[in-house]
Amino acid sequence: MDGTGAARRLSGLVGTRRGSPSLLRRGPLCAWALAAWVLLTACGGNDGGDGTAAGPAFQLDMTGVDASGLPKGLSAQLSLMSSYEEGSAQDVSLQATWRSDDTAVATVDAQGRLTAVAEGQAVLTASYCDASRCDTARRQVRVVPPVVVALSLGPADAYAGPGKALQLSASGRLSDGGTAAVTQPLHWSSDNPAVLQVQPGDGRAVGQGPGQSRVTATLGAVQASMTVTVTAGEWVPVQALAVRLLSTHAFAVDARQALAVGPVVSQEGTGIGGSRLQSHAFDLPTRTWTNKGSPSNSVNSGFTLTALRGGDVLLAGGMYFNLDGRDLYFRACSRYSAATGRWITGLPTPDLNHSSGAAGQLGDGRVLLIGGMDSRPSTTAVTDAFDPATNTWSTLGTFAGITGGRPVTLLDGRLLLLLGSTALVFDGSLGQWLPTGAPADARSGVATVLRDGRVLLTGATGTTSATDSPRAEIYDPATGAWSSTTPMSVGRSGHAAVLLPDGSVMVAGGRQASASRSVERYDPTTGQWTAMAAMGTARNGLSLVLLGDGTVMAVGGNASPGLTSAELYW
Repeated sequence: MDGTGAARRLSGLVGTRRGSPSLLRRGPLCAWALAAWVLLTACGGNDGGDGTAAGPAFQLDMTGVDASGLPKGLSAQLSLMSSYEEGSAQDVSLQATWRSDDTAVATVDAQGRLTAVAEGQAVLTASYCDASRCDTARRQVRVVPPVVVALSLGPADAYAGPGKALQLSASGRLSDGGTAAVTQPLHWSSDNPAVLQVQPGDGRAVGQGPGQSRVTATLGAVQASMTVTVTAGEWVPVQALAVRLLSTHAFAVDARQALAVGPVVSQEGTGIGGSRLQSHAFDLPTRTWTNKGSPSNSVNSGFTLTALRGGDVLLAGGMYFNLDGRDLYFRACSRYSAATGRWITGLPTPDLNHSSGAAGQLGDGRVLLIGGMDSRPSTTAVTDAFDPATNTWSTLGTFAGITGGRPVTLLDGRLLLLLGSTALVFDGSLGQWLPTGAPADARSGVATVLRDGRVLLTGATGTTSATDSPRAEIYDPATGAWSSTTPMSVGRSGHAAVLLPDGSVMVAGGRQASASRSVERYDPTTGQWTAMAAMGTARNGLSLVLLGDGTVMAVGGNASPGLTSAELYW
């Protein structure tokens, strides 16, 4: 208001209203106050002191974070509302000045975006000024542990067979970028129960029939899905070993686990030289491998592994082959405990090394360690016995000419020892090796004990240098005689065989290309072979293991520098 306007207003005020005296007539105090008001108005002064008319009073309210806190790693948009006396409200979030008193716990940007940095507490302030006045809102924020924001389901190769169980699993991606196993209860569901049924509470799936099912896991508002394929009569891949085992020996430990043992190639070498033994356990329901450590640091070649009753595995004999080609001989003895999942090392050892010897179990539980080398090129004809009940060794004697071989435990408890063109049987009650019938050819094939007690010998002729052969023979322990049976479809050496639950024998793999992926089944009742689905990977020197639910696992192989893959058949 300029001076003329003020004067006019003053004139109106000092004038006499009808029926009332003027302010000037009320005394000198009123006149002084009136003069001061006129001066302030003429100079532009107001309650706000900024040259404008005073605005209405307001109150700030900060929202966006509740009392439960903000999980670490998450962000939230804060809101600042200015409420006025007359009842109106305005969002002033973008006009406010934001601040955190502890940016190590929580930060807030110029737009009011809050980020939880670390667990703890911080005080947030938001300041806002309008044309007439300023105000500040404060809010304490609590940063709590990170939460699951996404799920990852497994196993990666999700296959099941009809009647076969598969344990589904979930890991969580956390709000702070980390990962963790999901411990909160999940809800699992299958979109095709005719193919796959899933327990809602624990994710245990069981195949029903061939096909595919989409499985969904739900954790609060977080969901993830995966496809499970149910197959029959096929090989399916599973998680690979984390290391390359140059020569894999595998055993069924219990109804749900298998153990694979072999030397891991050293970083400096490409073969056995300088390698170290390592073992890994395969869990059938989850389809995963777990490192079980080394059974021995003193041997990497020429050792024997024997499956004991109850699922334990015995390692005995062997030598250490250096990178420079030198052989170091040690007396090794370790035992894998199926009950604890650990190796028991430092057990008593036999008097000799028995490197590159042979080992087999008698019906009474004792393990015979046969022949081998005590130091190169010295061989031994000593047979030692290990008693699993006491973890002790005893010497059974020296038997001329018996320096190794391929032992097979017969159903009557005796031990059949194949020595190329001859064969012997060890009778535990007599403590002696006794002669028995010999195969038609010098053989270095694979022997499998049938349900009726007979033995099927397949493939590989020759002893010092195996030759691929399709030949198959049957040994009858009752008569000690051998007889020919239908040959395999392809010549094999470096193959593996396993007795199936129905009494037939599966033979898989081999050295030559035509055999390396092929699989066939022998029916002892008809003496005939039937082709089966081929393996996904060519394998020579593999292991076949019958798992607790009747599934067969093929693992390993001698392809340099060793295979990591494994596959299942049902």
